[in-house]
Amino acid sequence: GIFLAKLVLDAALLRPIARAILRLKDPALPFKSDKLDAIYVKHKPALPDINEIKSLSSAIDKPVEDLNNWFRVRQVQDRNVVKLRTTAESLWRLAVYSICLGINLSILRG
Repeated sequence: GIFLAKLVLDAALLRPIARAILRLKDPALPFKSDKLDAIYVKHKPALPDINEIKSLSSAIDKPVEDLNNWFRVRQVQDRNVVKLRTTAESLWRLAVYSICLGINLSILRG
């Protein structure tokens, strides 16, 4: 019951509102690489060290600066997801507490 309502409200209403409140724009990755994504997930939340980035640079034939930029953009994408999730959760709590307050006030009046 309430869990299903939360899922529907979260997807249909709260996340778009949270995105509008935060004005989040997901930056696009400079290039697509499954190998870099796997390495990012392995090292998360920290970035790989410079020696690993240099070896990756020669392995995938990209400059070190491009790889550093890729990892920074990927970190920003993860931060935006966390911000969006926490803001949507706060909006959900605000909605539930407002409904409870309204019900309690109507009981006290009646």
